[in-house]
Amino acid sequence: MMVATLDAVGFGQWFRYVIGAIEVAGAILLFVLGEAFYGATLLAVTMIGASVLIGGSPLPAVILLAITATIAWSNKEQIPTAI
Repeated sequence: MMVATLDAVGFGQWFRYVIGAIEVAGAILLFVLGEAFYGATLLAVTMIGASVLIGGSPLPAVILLAITATIAWSNKEQIPTAI
């Protein structure tokens, strides 16, 4: 399904590897101490893109977006403050 979707949108199949690398990096950051906010934010942005591009039901992407946004919100103290 993703191959057909990316072909319809006009992205090459190389973009599947980019999306996969972003998702893996976000998942790893969720487990690195002090970096969960950044991993959750990265995954949330990815889910926003997925919900826009998905040809079928965007419900799974929206549910994952809600989960990752909740994780990001609960770890917002990891954001560095401006001096």
